[in-house]
Amino acid sequence: MKKLFLALSAVFILAGCATTPPRRIEPEIIDVSDPKIGIETTKTIGETLVSEGSRLEAYGLEILSPSLDGCVSTGLYRQTASSDDFDRFDPVPSTGAAIKPVNTAACFLAYNKRLKSLQRAVYNDFGMIYYLGGIPQGNYQYKKFTVDNKSSFQKTLIFTGKDKDILRFTYREFANDYARPAFSVDVVYDLSESRIVQYQKLKMEVLNATSTEITYKLISNF
Repeated sequence: MKKLFLALSAVFILAGCATTPPRRIEPEIIDVSDPKIGIETTKTIGETLVSEGSRLEAYGLEILSPSLDGCVSTGLYRQTASSDDFDRFDPVPSTGAAIKPVNTAACFLAYNKRLKSLQRAVYNDFGMIYYLGGIPQGNYQYKKFTVDNKSSFQKTLIFTGKDKDILRFTYREFANDYARPAFSVDVVYDLSESRIVQYQKLKMEVLNATSTEITYKLISNF
């Protein structure tokens, strides 16, 4: 009888939870242009003066301290799905977030609505969700955040210095978070000819510049 009780207990511990199919949640794509047009801005050598592209605005949570078992790292986790039973959160790798897999199965964080608990979870081959361990409530907080949109182009102009009246810049264009050599160009402008710097559709007025610092106003972006 004791053996039967232990066997039944093991079944209940190991059994997964059948869930309703989750609804996928996509982040909102936001166009980004920095700095604002007409605002006086000062940057130092090596800093980005002007950027244009898009970012992703998402809702999710931030893990404030790693789990005691080392399976869940600090960072941001974006909500990617929701169902009647749970909300799913996946790591944003660029923020340091990560979850150790179970064998070869990828894990995620799931807020169990019935238990009112955030837990590490995984799907089995039959589409059932297994909860693997809880995250203490004080170890995370819900928040809205923005992250880079790696599927879009990001255009930037970087200040690289000044020699007498010659201003030096580097224009870079990023795709999928990688700088392509064909789209990284060093450009120079002569302040004695004009205080307006123009590249593609970008136009800015240089108010003051030294070898290490530049003050300017953006007239139009890329």
